[in-house]
Amino acid sequence: MAEEDRNAAPTEHVALAAPTVEDLTLEDLKTYTHQHEIVAYVPVAEAAQLPSQPMTVTLLDWRHANPSQPMATVTLPLIEPSSALTVVRGFSDLGTIDVPLGADGSAMAAAFLTARQKYIPTDEREDGIPLRELVRQLSATVTDDRRPVQLWTFSVYSEGVEDVFGNGRVPVWKWVKPTGSYGPLRGFWETDLAKALEDGAWRGGKELMLLVAGVSEERRQALVGLMTSSLKLPTV
Repeated sequence: MAEEDRNAAPTEHVALAAPTVEDLTLEDLKTYTHQHEIVAYVPVAEAAQLPSQPMTVTLLDWRHANPSQPMATVTLPLIEPSSALTVVRGFSDLGTIDVPLGADGSAMAAAFLTARQKYIPTDEREDGIPLRELVRQLSATVTDDRRPVQLWTFSVYSEGVEDVFGNGRVPVWKWVKPTGSYGPLRGFWETDLAKALEDGAWRGGKELMLLVAGVSEERRQALVGLMTSSLKLPTV
């Protein structure tokens, strides 16, 4: 029996191929299927500063924004957001509106959304709200005790329909380019939106799908400099 074992043909071990960029990209498209319209805004006075200086941009998930509830907003630094955000799918420059003078980020959002209730008919408030039309109406309202705010909008994709900035989680970002001259492309999970946009613009060009996931602060810190493209981003 032992002799037969020695003479037996050696067992072949088949190496499993590492997932390709195409595999990873296609898996992302299956998982991050929920599209969100993000509103980004910054005071015009700050937007007019030197181009090389980062400005504080506030983001909110338009679909889930409600003036009767606390605003779930995120503030982050971006250099020239009007340029940096153009690489993202669904980007649009909405122009400016006026908000109460001295309002902070959440108060500005509340003022913006309260105005929505005034200008948008009741039967249109629940879904499919014409954001561009709202901005057009608000831009015609100028008073001495208000300040102009620059607005942009762009699309992000998440694994769920809930507010992408809610539940006390911290957003992390990843770009994906499903199709193009060089085939599917994708970036890494980034804790810094500016870094994700810069990498995406350099390697993917325009019309990038921007993925977002909410993680704990502990996990966010662990992701700094990690360069991971993990499909199932673990949370802690």
